[in-house]
Amino acid sequence: MDSLPDGAYWTYTMFYFPGLLLASASMAAYIGGDKTAYLHDSKPFLLVVCLALLAVAVILNIIRAQYRQVAAERGRAASGRTSR
Repeated sequence: MDSLPDGAYWTYTMFYFPGLLLASASMAAYIGGDKTAYLHDSKPFLLVVCLALLAVAVILNIIRAQYRQVAAERGRAASGRTSR
């Protein structure tokens, strides 16, 4: 998001991402149909699912960062550049 200043991006993310996690967790309660639909109001269920989704997002970001670092190193090696 190069078009937004850093402060605006983080302010946007601070409100958007938790709302997205909570909405996703609430919708996940309906996956089991009528048997699990009551969970959409359960705070412990929502907390556990939100934390699990957050953990998945963090792990995927770490993997992506490692992949980008390896790709950049390979690109530098292929171009013959040794410094950043």
